[in-house]
Amino acid sequence: MKFFLFFCLAIGLYGCGSISTLPKSDAEVRDALAKHDTRCEFLPYIYSGVAYNFCLLNADYSRNPSPSLAPQFNPSTLSLQFTLLDMLLSGVVDTAALPFTLPKQLEDGPLVLQ
Repeated sequence: MKFFLFFCLAIGLYGCGSISTLPKSDAEVRDALAKHDTRCEFLPYIYSGVAYNFCLLNADYSRNPSPSLAPQFNPSTLSLQFTLLDMLLSGVVDTAALPFTLPKQLEDGPLVLQ
């Protein structure tokens, strides 16, 4: 039972915006958002998980409708609900990460994507 709960948690965190931005390098985040053809020009380090999800919601899926590229962000009602829930949970994680992200934001400014 513990393994099953751990497995579900690991799968749930795989798509988390904070997990997609905080431990990764700037180049990895930039490349991931470029694959989704987002319209974002920059990504702040503060609350980067929430901003990452917002960028994915604003991606141009008409140009790249491949469900294998971003199945969790395909513009359907169910995936929208999961994305909004992830934004809420990313907000909690990003708030806990403020002691790390605030100095980086003040020193480097936002991550320029384009």
